[in-house]
Amino acid sequence: MPTIAEAGYPAAEMTTWYGLFVTGGTPKPIVDQLHAELAKALALPDVQARLKGLGGEPGKLSIEQFTQMNQ
Repeated sequence: MPTIAEAGYPAAEMTTWYGLFVTGGTPKPIVDQLHAELAKALALPDVQARLKGLGGEPGKLSIEQFTQMNQ
């Protein structure tokens, strides 16, 4: 099987993202707290180093942006 570049798409890029989802109707204060805690974890130097070591980079979407992206 040819690689993507060998198939004629040398500039192709692929992305993968991960996100946290909660059950519909979860109270906003809980969603806000989960978002804040995740943001704090993703800001930790060791977490950033691990993600970058895996070829990733943490995103910084707001709750509203993430919701819109997944509708």
